Amino acid sequence: MYRPFQLQANDHKSLVFDHWEITRHAGTDSAFTASDTSAVLRLVIWTPTMVCAVYNYRAIEEGILINEFCASDSPIADEYGDYDDWIEIVNMGNHPVNLAGFFLTDNMNFLDKWQIPGYSKTETTIPAGGYKLFWADGEPEQGPLHVDFKLSLIGGHIGLSQTFHNQTVLLDHVYYTQQSDNSSY
Repeated sequence: MYRPFQLQANDHKSLVFDHWEITRHAGTDSAFTASDTSAVLRLVIWTPTMVCAVYNYRAIEEGILINEFCASDSPIADEYGDYDDWIEIVNMGNHPVNLAGFFLTDNMNFLDKWQIPGYSKTETTIPAGGYKLFWADGEPEQGPLHVDFKLSLIGGHIGLSQTFHNQTVLLDHVYYTQQSDNSSY
């Protein structure tokens, strides 16, 4: 009796899943090779089979920028009804970008301070020309859009970076001075 099984490929830091390579050996003289681009692969195997996940390096994303932020008394509530600090990231490009694996920081000495989690692609993907709010509330347990630091009202830095060939590359940063209550910059 053969049972189906499932494999899942996840993006990791600078690597992005591309496709599965599947080679089935039906006998000593023949083989069947296929490719599948879905991240979740479901198979039933009855002959010796080799399955490989193929990854590519994530390209440096151009057009992903810090667009706006609010460091005190936000006029916008998050999904829990809290009026927390927030950082708005905009996608100026012409294709959607999944920010899973990118980093946000409030300390330019630690560009990889908080990594955007990869468990919710629908929440972390910005459509072309769109934007995404990240809540700087120090409560990452509230979901993938809640970072583990708060913004300082008296001034500071915000950085957005990604990993490229095992190096953390700064994509955009903002230096800001003291902020007024209930306003964004």
